[in-house]
Amino acid sequence: MTPYEEIQSRTAFYPACEKDYLEPLELLKNWVDVVYFCDIRLTSSHVSKIQDVKNLAIEKSLPIPFFLCADALQAINHLQPVDVFFQRRDSHGEGGSGLFLLGNHRLPSVLKMVKPGGLIVTDGTYAGDWVAKLVSKIETSIEIAGRNITLLENQSWASNRLTAFRID
Repeated sequence: MTPYEEIQSRTAFYPACEKDYLEPLELLKNWVDVVYFCDIRLTSSHVSKIQDVKNLAIEKSLPIPFFLCADALQAINHLQPVDVFFQRRDSHGEGGSGLFLLGNHRLPSVLKMVKPGGLIVTDGTYAGDWVAKLVSKIETSIEIAGRNITLLENQSWASNRLTAFRID
């Protein structure tokens, strides 16, 4: 049994997070108990910031943060299932992952890792056309890789320019 399987709590996964830690923990409070931050560029220079974030999470009763220095594609295949897939501020440019995880090509792998009834929360950048179709209400639901995606009725993160989608 892996450490991930031992944790029986609501989990979120945030790939290509770079140094975006505290605000996602605050945004996901009351939605999940654990957030896995993943970035292949995590280095020893991040250690003090990571420790500060862990301390603040305890102090503010935020979800417990775990940090993975790993390739997001590999993590997606091994860290399953999750309740929330969280992605924002990614790009193809300098500092971005260039992975296009919510694009039509890689989305089936992401959907596979999200529990039925789970969420994808995103700023919509670097995502496939499915996001625009649902947000603009051109479609009310979209089926991809045998999973049904709908726009979550209650958009709790809209003030943070994030959109949530339910995965069934």
